[in-house]
Amino acid sequence: MNEKLESLKAQAEFVGDRYSLPDEFAEKFAELVVKDLLDLINDANVNRCALTTYDQGIALCTKSQIIDIVRAHYGVKYRPQPASQRLFPVASVRS
Repeated sequence: MNEKLESLKAQAEFVGDRYSLPDEFAEKFAELVVKDLLDLINDANVNRCALTTYDQGIALCTKSQIIDIVRAHYGVKYRPQPASQRLFPVASVRS
């Protein structure tokens, strides 16, 4: 498991063995993974897809809609975290 997943596992307060996961842990872990992915989407550089300011507006709107759809689908309360407060600041998102 990579460093990010190990840290998310610790945040979810894993208690158990490697073959059984308490429901509370699995739910918290899944929530943390979804929030981490939403942060990645939120940080994505839409300028790469935009040739004009109009295109940029559409790209930003689309990004916002994706975040809302994923958040609603998984029932996660999500507020973007400033990179400085994240456990894993995004060093580079492919742009």
